Amino acid sequence: MSNPQDQSSSTTNPIIPGFHPDPSCVCVDGIFYLVNSTFQWFPHISVHVSQDLTNWIPCKGAINEPGYISVNDAITRGHQTEGILAPTIRYHKGTFYVICTNILLTGKADTFIVTSTDPIAGKWSAPIKIDFHGIDPSLFFDPNSDKVYFQGTMFPEKPADGKLPEGILPQIVQMEIDISTGKSISGLPKPLVKAHGGGWAEGPHVYFKDGWYYALLAEDGTEINHCVTMFRSRSVWGPFESHPQNPVLTARGTDEYVQGVGHADLFQDEAGNWWAVMLAVRLKDGRFPLGRESFLCPVTWPEGEWPVFNNSKKIRMDIENCQPLPVPKHVNEIFHKPVEETLTSTNPRLVYLRDPNFSSYEWREGGVSIVGKAANLNTPKGTSSLVSFRQRSLNAQISIDVVFQPSGDNEEAGMSVYVDQLRHFDITVRGESIVFAVSSLQQLTQTMKIPRQSERPRLSFRVRCTELMYSFDVKEECDGEFWREVGTADSLLISEWGYTGPVFALFATSNGEGETAPVLFENLVIE
Repeated sequence: MSNPQDQSSSTTNPIIPGFHPDPSCVCVDGIFYLVNSTFQWFPHISVHVSQDLTNWIPCKGAINEPGYISVNDAITRGHQTEGILAPTIRYHKGTFYVICTNILLTGKADTFIVTSTDPIAGKWSAPIKIDFHGIDPSLFFDPNSDKVYFQGTMFPEKPADGKLPEGILPQIVQMEIDISTGKSISGLPKPLVKAHGGGWAEGPHVYFKDGWYYALLAEDGTEINHCVTMFRSRSVWGPFESHPQNPVLTARGTDEYVQGVGHADLFQDEAGNWWAVMLAVRLKDGRFPLGRESFLCPVTWPEGEWPVFNNSKKIRMDIENCQPLPVPKHVNEIFHKPVEETLTSTNPRLVYLRDPNFSSYEWREGGVSIVGKAANLNTPKGTSSLVSFRQRSLNAQISIDVVFQPSGDNEEAGMSVYVDQLRHFDITVRGESIVFAVSSLQQLTQTMKIPRQSERPRLSFRVRCTELMYSFDVKEECDGEFWREVGTADSLLISEWGYTGPVFALFATSNGEGETAPVLFENLVIE
């Protein structure tokens, strides 16, 4: 948005489209800093900045150096994906703090804090570990005492047989910590507040305003019944009373286009206006192919009273009654450099699967050369030889030129609409064939092969996306400017209540047999 004063007419949802769940946001000196979960993708913990809540610029992730955190063992089981999830960002006395969890469904959960004085520059500390067995951590810097409190969703201890009694759910807990070491000052975490509906609660955040401590929770999972609830107390330790309008945000029981609303965070702009960010999906005809995205709504919060979210209306694509933002006093140079969808190693939109092996990639002007290893797109753990961009538009088109001469039927390279090892649509060259494959939980993998029409190593792949369908095309040198459609895939096949969303992946693989010769990918176009 060019004019912050015209915000009410130009800010629309989702503010950060595509696979960007679990948003958390702060505003410092007129710049908004927003972080999201990344699960199995590197860099870990995506970071975006904005000066108008409309135009968001990607920065380096909060963990952008390999070796700090490993997600090589993070896999997907059904709809659940392991890895880096539910970060919270806070700012205190010149330092940004991001707290997050790296979780495996086997029960291992590592909670950590990273810090920065300049997130735009992408300079973050090494992780500081916190002794906590759970998910969805948050930080609260109490303005009344200078104490720092940690909140999270703590898993109950499992009995010897590993089976929890019916009705035993995770708890929202709190402890005072030493922010420099991450160690608890108040002993073991203590129960803080229970879910409004008596069910599963997570995503806690604590705020202080007008003599009250407020607790914001997510409840009822991250699917169609997802919601946001609020509570308050005169003491940081409770007891907390429930907001009379709980849940304060939800879309359950409605036919709204925006569904699955939940996992919210509150923040103020420089003028003192309150806002909330939350995750949601765009649901049409049972389909929401982009997964969970970041949405925004205004919050009215009169002194001493309960806040009102989005004027008590449902979250929609249009954002109503936005308060105008102050004109920024200083404009960081990052806002003068729009990020293009270019195939360069420094592009902050670029993501790799799990712990990348950077020796597999050789970057050159306008492209990248990838050496395919044994792992392929069905490999459940470890990395694969691929570079990716999130799909950020429902109606998109991506094309790429590939230069590759397979030396055997095991060698394969191409492009994929990839969610995880269970869900992906691929168009590739393998051996002497063009291969189109569809993998999903809803049907057995379907593969179609057609003979190549040219012996020349250069060919082009294209994917055309709509809200309902993905179409896959190929163009060999003998085709001139003519694209041939190879196959289609229904977006319903990746529209499941999973944790992530699709990326456009450029990949190469030897399918278990050594490695391929370098495969050149160049002339990337995303429209």
